[in-house]
Parts: sequence; C-alpha cells; structure tokens
Amino acid sequence: MGWVARWRIGARLAMGFGLLLLLIAALIGSSYRSLQDIGEENRQLLEQELVKVAAVSVIDTATRANGLATSELLLVAPQQVPEVQARINANRVRIDEALQTLDRLVTRPEGRAALVQLRTARAAYVASCSKIPPLVLADQLEQARQRVRDDTLPALGRLQAPIDTLRQLQESLAQAHGQAVTDGIGEARTLLVVLGTAALLLGCVASVVLARSIVRPLRNGVAMADRIAAGDLTQPVDTQGHDEVADLLRAQKMNPDVGIWTRGVERGIFNPDRRSLDLRRGYGIKDDEPVIGFVGRLVVEKGLDVFCDAIDALNARKVRHKVLIIGDGPARAWFQQRLPDAIFAGNDAIALGIINYLLKEGFKVPEDVSVLGFDNVAYAESALVPLSTVSQTPYQLGFTMGEQMLSELKADENHLHQHVVFQPQIVERASTAPKK
Repeated sequence: MGWVARWRIGARLAMGFGLLLLLIAALIGSSYRSLQDIGEENRQLLEQELVKVAAVSVIDTATRANGLATSELLLVAPQQVPEVQARINANRVRIDEALQTLDRLVTRPEGRAALVQLRTARAAYVASCSKIPPLVLADQLEQARQRVRDDTLPALGRLQAPIDTLRQLQESLAQAHGQAVTDGIGEARTLLVVLGTAALLLGCVASVVLARSIVRPLRNGVAMADRIAAGDLTQPVDTQGHDEVADLLRAQKMNPDVGIWTRGVERGIFNPDRRSLDLRRGYGIKDDEPVIGFVGRLVVEKGLDVFCDAIDALNARKVRHKVLIIGDGPARAWFQQRLPDAIFAGNDAIALGIINYLLKEGFKVPEDVSVLGFDNVAYAESALVPLSTVSQTPYQLGFTMGEQMLSELKADENHLHQHVVFQPQIVERASTAPKK
C-alpha cells in the first residue's frame, strides 16, 4: 500500500469516505430493489390473487345458499315464497358482481376456460331454479320436487365443478405469490447480510490502511522530535514526503542542520516598568510584598514539584512573599493542596470560583479579600458579586494575529519577527476595594 502513502492526507480521507459512501449507496440500492420486488409481489397478492380468491368464495357460498333456498321453497307456505325468492335474487346479484371481478382479473387460459364453464353451468342452474317457484305457487309440489330432483340438483352439481376448479387455481396462485414474498424477504435479508459484511470488511481494511498511512509518519515525527529533544542532533529530518506532515516540516524549516535554540524571558514584555499596583492590589498583594509567580498550564510536566519545594524553602527561611498562580490544568487540585496559601487566578471563571469559595468559608468580598479576574466575560458583571476584571481586546488580538500570520507566510528567511504588546484595561466592579 505504498501508493497510498504518496497521497495527501486529504486525498486519503476523501478516498476512505468515498469508499464508505459507495458501500452505503450499494446497500441502499440493493435494499431498494429488493423491497421494490417484494412490494410488487405483495401488491399483486393483495390486489389480485386474494381478491380473486374472495370472489370465488363468494360465488361458492352464494351458490350453495341458493341451493338451500331452492330446497326451502318446497317446505315453506306459499306466502313465504316471495321472501325466499328475494334472498335468492340477492345472492344472484352477489354472484354477478363476483363474476365481473373474475372477468377483470383472471388472465390465465385455464382460469378463463373455467370461467366459461362456470357461466354455462350457472345459466343452466338458474334456468332450472326459476321453474320451481311457479310450481310451488300453483300448489304443484310433487312436480316441483320432481324437477328439483331430476334437473336442479344435477345442474347444481355441474356448477360446483368449475367453481372448485377456480377456487383451487386461485388458491394455488395466492400461495405462489405469498411464497414469492417470503422468498424475496429471505433473499433481501441474505443480500443485506452479504453486502453488509463485505462493507464492514472493506471499511475495516480501508480504515486500517488509512490510519497507518497517517499515523505512521506522525509517529515517526514524534520519535524524531523526542530524539532531538534528548540532544541527538544527528537525527536526519526527512521532508521529502508529499503529505501535510511533510508540508508542516518544510514550513517549520526543518532540515538536517538542526540546532538548539536558546531560551529565556522576553524582557521587552516581562519588564518591571509594566508593574501594575492596581493588579497587585486586586489580588490582595501589598505594594512592597515580593510575589513568586507561576504562569502556565498546571501539569506535572511543568515542574510543579520543584516550584513547591522552592516555596517550602522560602517558608522555612521565613522569607516574606506571596505566591500567585496564573493558569489551570489537571494538576490544579494537587497544586492547591500543596500550596494552600497561594492565590490562584488566571481568568474570570477561576476568579468567580474563588469568590464562591471565599463566601462559602465566611469571608467577605471585597471587605476581607479582593478578587480580580481576567477576560471580562459577559457573565462577570451579573455574578453574585460583580467581578472586577482585566478586559482584553479580542477583536484586535485576532485581527493582529491574522496580520502577523500572513506577514510570516509572505516573508523571507531573514525577516525579523515582530512582538505586539496590547495594553489591557482594568474594569472595576464590586469584587475589589481600595487598599486599607
């Protein structure tokens, strides 16, 4: 997979996400096609086959009911004959409607042939039945019984044969379509499992390949940086790659002639001339009281234990001082426990937390302790004790940072770096008070 490593990280990620989208599209397409086939089979089952089965059932039931009603004519009184005839006529209407449905839906040759037989047999049966009521009304019951026995019942038997043929045909067709729906669901399930498994395996392979192609150069870069940090300046720096890691190394002017940069304090920024008595007083520090400060993220890698040991040494020698911690981090709780008398500040959120703690412990703010934040966040003014804070100019900071970044990108190797210092403003509210 060396060819993947020659691509830029963006192209690799695009390829990975593109492959994922293609697999998802394949799953969606196959699912849609399977559901469409199942839906068509189900529609035909519901709108045709089951309707035809119901129509044949209506014909069968109504024909049997008319056979019983015809026999009933031989047993009822003459005044009840019209009522029985009305039931017979109602069943005939139902049979006619069912036959119309079958004429519209039945398309198979064997079904059409059975329909022709049914209509022929039904015509003979209806003609025979229609001769019974006049005989009954004329009180010729013996002749009526003779016609029922010799003509009507045999016609009913001949009519039942095509009805049974149609019923069996339509039930078999309905079962076939039902089985097709079941088979389609099973095939769709199998297809989804196969495609899903393939997509999962391809996704895993693609993720491993992409992750390795991205993580490996980053890991090599970290290892190289660790060796350089340990003092091994003979470590070669490879910037000949084509991805963003190589771009970053080239942008940082990384090359084989690695050297150690000197470190120190920028005296133009950290200068006694910038001493602010208001800021000191805001933290409850006297004007002439020495301050030992720690500015940075509160993590053990920053040498917090060494700083604490130094403060312990000052306390042992009874050297007058105040400890001011500006920063936050995961080691904050340990740091506070180690230096219980230190003042922790750094931003408005920390300062508001200090106020809440002081109030909980029975101190008055600002009568006993003044608290000054840094950031001037929107909720500082609406706190329980409106917070005095140091206001920055975030828009100007961002604008200047953007200008400096563009200037650095356009400048040559010999240009001079610029240091821009912004003068913050103190916003006085109720959390600070004048020195007593």
